[in-house]
Amino acid sequence: MTKDFEMLEAITLEVGVNYHAFFLIEEGCNPILAGKEGTVRIGIAESAAQRANFVTGRNDGTVRLAVEMSSSDPGARLHEYEDVVELPFESRDGVIALHSHWGLGYLKILPPLPDGPGHYRIRYHAKNMDEAEADGFGGDVIDSYLIQIWPKRTRHAKILQVRSRYARTCIEADFRRS
Repeated sequence: MTKDFEMLEAITLEVGVNYHAFFLIEEGCNPILAGKEGTVRIGIAESAAQRANFVTGRNDGTVRLAVEMSSSDPGARLHEYEDVVELPFESRDGVIALHSHWGLGYLKILPPLPDGPGHYRIRYHAKNMDEAEADGFGGDVIDSYLIQIWPKRTRHAKILQVRSRYARTCIEADFRRS
């Protein structure tokens, strides 16, 4: 974490998910990354140029999501969330939106990225994935997520913490595929 980070934008919203997923994408991009060259995957999240996909415990329904954009690394919230991973993200136009499988298109266009087009780091935090996965469909909002985004050129993914069974299963499945 950088001592001098500046929080530039912070939003909290409820996001509709389907098939255990939601996405951050740039306009005109297909959120599905299957077979996309340059894809970086780490169990509960994956990214490629102009898109990032995130796994949720909830299969179908609504999750709580916070998105924070900072000038530099704001520090992981390991004490607040069970699962935390990081991955690279490349933006070509500096504007991204939340997207879902639901066919609703863009759910929310986010504020512009801090440095416009360029390379970023995304840190994905997850809480209550096991409980939401057991509940499955609809119902009350159980799981919550935080995405932190800041400018940084990097190509690797990193696991910071995995405490839920669901995230561990997703990560182990990735290692078996590699």
